Amino acid sequence: MTGVPGSLVGVVLSCSTQGDDAVIHRSRDASPRIRPSSAMMAATTATLLVGTTTVLAVRPRLPDPIATRWGPDGAEGFESLTTTLWLTAGLVAGLGALFSVLLTRAAPLGAHHLTGILVGVVTAVGSGTYIAIVMQTGVDDAHDASGAGLAIGLGAGIGAVSGLLAAKLTRREDS
Repeated sequence: MTGVPGSLVGVVLSCSTQGDDAVIHRSRDASPRIRPSSAMMAATTATLLVGTTTVLAVRPRLPDPIATRWGPDGAEGFESLTTTLWLTAGLVAGLGALFSVLLTRAAPLGAHHLTGILVGVVTAVGSGTYIAIVMQTGVDDAHDASGAGLAIGLGAGIGAVSGLLAAKLTRREDS
């Protein structure tokens, strides 16, 4: 299969024989399994869909307004749920689009490490924000909402796992 561009067949293999054994060689121009920009858009879309759907499912049990900023003495900034959802969706989608363009430019360099980092950032920011909202379920007054530390920690964990997965899935076969 030599001479076939890697982008057409994924990983290009060529075979040669040595005696009775076939030896498989990876082509030097092997493409990543998933394009970095595609991984970014998939992570962005998944973060938006899962986060928004989860928040909307618990919406009737959330305070109005919800806590959006915390200080040393607890919740100190408040916003309507609708405004917070739109701002979060805009931030996650905007970062995802910006990073996708960046990854399109960096893709020829085999940018699986960069892909992992950027996917991790988008999923951590989005997940942490959505988790902070969902943690307010059942709270009558947003002033009583617990701090965002757990949400930040969980978001960072989700971002780390997502980033590692994205780096693995976008790694070139020959690297």
